[in-house]
Amino acid sequence: FEHDSHLVAMASSSATSPEQYAASMDTVVSTSYDVFNRKIFSLPKIMLLPGVIVKQPSLLIKIFPFIFLSDFIKARLVATVTNEVERLQKEAKEIQSIRSKVEAFDM
Repeated sequence: FEHDSHLVAMASSSATSPEQYAASMDTVVSTSYDVFNRKIFSLPKIMLLPGVIVKQPSLLIKIFPFIFLSDFIKARLVATVTNEVERLQKEAKEIQSIRSKVEAFDM
């Protein structure tokens, strides 16, 4: 058939391979494990916190704003990077679409 080359080109650019699915699942499992691991091992540190607060309440007053500021900066940085990645992916899809249209017109 004369349109087989078009179908193969479309499938190769849009199909997700089993390796990509496996890599995605591996990422999900490892991320979940890391989050769970951090939460379990941070529990003993959190249990030490009341004793430190009782002994040095001024330390809490000094560090508390820093904790909020660092979380805010991290959230802004992650949001900026995420928006930029999404913008670049959208631009790449638009360019790929234009390229496919031009290739289809030329054949």
